[in-house]
Amino acid sequence: ANALNANTTGVSNTATGYYSLGLLTSGTNNTAVGYESAFNISTADNNTAVGHHSLRATTTGDECVAVGAFALDANTTATHNTAVGHNSMTATTTGGDNTAIGKSSMGNNTTGSNCTATGRSALAANTTGDNNTAGGSLALDSNTTGGNNTAFGVNSLGQNTSASDNTAIGSGALGLNQTGGENTAIGRSAALSLTTGSTNTCVGSEAGHDLTTGSNN
Repeated sequence: ANALNANTTGVSNTATGYYSLGLLTSGTNNTAVGYESAFNISTADNNTAVGHHSLRATTTGDECVAVGAFALDANTTATHNTAVGHNSMTATTTGGDNTAIGKSSMGNNTTGSNCTATGRSALAANTTGDNNTAGGSLALDSNTTGGNNTAFGVNSLGQNTSASDNTAIGSGALGLNQTGGENTAIGRSAALSLTTGSTNTCVGSEAGHDLTTGSNN
C-alpha cells in the first residue's frame, strides 16, 4: 500500500512494502522491499533497499545497497555505500564509499568514508574515521576517529579509539591499543598489551605481548 505513490517521471523502479519508495518522484532504477524502505528517496538512482526502514532517510544518494532491517537507514546524500546486516551503517549520513557486512558493522559511522568492515560489530563505533579496513568480529570495534587502520582477526585493534596508521593481523593483535599510532603487529595476540606506544613492529604469535607503552621497537 502507498508504495511509489508519489512517483511522477521515475522509471524502472520496484517497490514492495508499505510506503516503500513512498516519496520517489523522478528517480530511476531503484528497488525497495520492506516497510518504509527507501521511503524518502526523491530523485536518487540505482539504489537497492531490502529490509524494514533500510535506506529510509536517503533523499538524493545514488548507488547504495542496504540489506537488513535499519541498514543505512540514516543515509541522506551519501553515495556508493553497501551495508548488509541488521543495523549495519545505521547512523551513516553523508559518509560515502563504505562497505559494511555483518550485524551492527559500522553501526555508528556518520561521515567516515572509504571504510570496509566485515564481521559482527566490526568498526561499530567508527564515527568520522576514514580509510579503515576491519575484517573479523569486533575488529576495530571501538575506533571512533582514527584513520588509515587495517585490522584482520577477531578483536584485532579492538580497543583502538583515535589512533591512526596501525596494522594488525591475527586474533587479538594490538587488541588493547587505544591511541598509539604507526604500529604493525602480525600474529595471534601480537602486541596485545600495547596501549599508547607508537611505531612498533611485532611479528609472530604473542610477539611483544608484554609491551605496553614503549615506542620505536
